[in-house]
Amino acid sequence: DWLYRSPISSTAFLGDFKWERKCPKVQWDESTINKYLFFTAAKENSNTMSMTLLNPDPLNLWTSDFVTGDTKGTNHLVHSDVAYVRIQWRTAGEGEWINAWELIGEEESIWKNDAKPADLKVCNTSRGIGCTLDWNLERQYLLNGLNDGKYEIRSKVFCSGYDSFATTDVKGSVTDDILSLIVDMTAPVATETYHLNHTMRVAYTEPITCPQLSSQSMSYEVTRLEKCDGNPVVKALDSS
Repeated sequence: DWLYRSPISSTAFLGDFKWERKCPKVQWDESTINKYLFFTAAKENSNTMSMTLLNPDPLNLWTSDFVTGDTKGTNHLVHSDVAYVRIQWRTAGEGEWINAWELIGEEESIWKNDAKPADLKVCNTSRGIGCTLDWNLERQYLLNGLNDGKYEIRSKVFCSGYDSFATTDVKGSVTDDILSLIVDMTAPVATETYHLNHTMRVAYTEPITCPQLSSQSMSYEVTRLEKCDGNPVVKALDSS
């Protein structure tokens, strides 16, 4: 039926509508996962972690994949607003994420080179061999003996140009796998000893892993160098 009056209505300008593109993804390559998923940095290890990033999505490319002349026919897949691709670290489970540094310069001494937050956005091989950062832990002051502890490492893609109401996946993306780093530069110190008959116990400032004893061979040997009166002994005594 026809209404006897005009429908009640109102008009409001809502502005321009646009689709906001999700920020491209990032992930560690297989070799990085295998080597650094659980990694301990100590004096015996290299002071550098060589970590490689990949873009797993062939339909949403990093900005640096733009090719002049579009010779690959993939420029329409490039996200034009990738601002940074960072590797970040923090104390495990808490605190602000800190950008990993890259060295600027080629001086033999790392302390003569400047350092700045590494940005892998400039890399255009994220869909191939990957983008690698050789992160110098010593230059980041993690190996000075004052920062022993547990840390976690992630990578994050930062995008720009989005609306203030944009969702999280439009603003950025992070790696699904978080790498675990333990820095241990300080040797354990014995704090207490206990001896009774043939048993000896030693307490240290941190948990340590002792070699396993076996009935075939002893992992520890005690050598008696002199008698109580100070005279040297002829035969060494093995623990039993």
